[in-house]
Amino acid sequence: MRSYILLSNGKEVTTTLYSPLMFFASFKALLHKKPTNLIYEALTDCDVFEIEYQIAAALGITPVQLSRIRARL
Repeated sequence: MRSYILLSNGKEVTTTLYSPLMFFASFKALLHKKPTNLIYEALTDCDVFEIEYQIAAALGITPVQLSRIRARL
């Protein structure tokens, strides 16, 4: 998995490469509760699990906890 931004000239700039079993999200978007400008692309076949922000928040999962999960994987 990779995240990238798309420049106005059409060039793609990879911001992060993710290993298997890693959590990925825009922490800036999570903290500010705004959409991200990052685009995510699977580079191989993979399973992706998604959770809506409101559901995660209702479960008491904070962006800080998500970053700790990411650090352990």
